[in-house]
Amino acid sequence: MVHPIFQQIIKAEEPGATITSGGRGNIIESSSGAKYIAKIGTKDEQEHFVGEAESLKAMDAAAPGLAPRLIASGVIDEEQAQSSGDIGRPYFLS
Repeated sequence: MVHPIFQQIIKAEEPGATITSGGRGNIIESSSGAKYIAKIGTKDEQEHFVGEAESLKAMDAAAPGLAPRLIASGVIDEEQAQSSGDIGRPYFLS
């Protein structure tokens, strides 16, 4: 099952696309054939996720195509949460 936060982001990127779990770990696929890497961490990993997201941005700026392009990152809030345990967990989509 694809977490609602990723469904929302991908639908903004690809309006009208159907979204499915890629069946391999953290891969999400859309009906257009695009593949995304989606990660959700623990509350204790917020700093790590910020660092990883910033690294992806820097690599894309320096050498586009070398690493996955960061599409979105942040911390899940009450409106985005699938359950109360999601609140405060970091995520990113590339």
